[in-house]
Amino acid sequence: MVHHERYMYGREPWEYPLDNFITFCEYCHDMEHAPGRSELIEGEIYPWKDLTGLLGFEPHGFLTQNAEQTLCGCFRLDYNPDAPDIVLPGDDKFITEQALRFALQLEFVPIFIKAKDGDWEYCGRYRVETATANAKEVEIQRIRASDRKVGISMVLFLEKEQKEQC
Repeated sequence: MVHHERYMYGREPWEYPLDNFITFCEYCHDMEHAPGRSELIEGEIYPWKDLTGLLGFEPHGFLTQNAEQTLCGCFRLDYNPDAPDIVLPGDDKFITEQALRFALQLEFVPIFIKAKDGDWEYCGRYRVETATANAKEVEIQRIRASDRKVGISMVLFLEKEQKEQC
């Protein structure tokens, strides 16, 4: 795929100089355009106040969503001890609806885990591989998250996006 180094207002695609283009595979081209893909570094800790600039939107709640899709996930280990691989949405109706929307989404999103002092560790890009509300599975996870103060509506098993090699 061809990527523009910079866009010039009022120009048609064929009016750009050739030195303004870079060739990428589809994956790397997507990496350049998706919010948070090229700026965030896995394992790095980011202050909450910096996430808006890095992501291109203000995260809020455990799943940030717009009208179309989930944009990112921010999880606490006291509520989700196996995050980012396993996420345990609460049993509040709004939270459950958000989790169901995320489970139906095919796109990967940036995932963060709460670190100390209000900072957040970037874990990579994930999507829901499997979701279940099976009572036995929910109970297993409830026991594992014994310090949790709210119920669990379902269990989301996330998969990490694998980087392709160009």
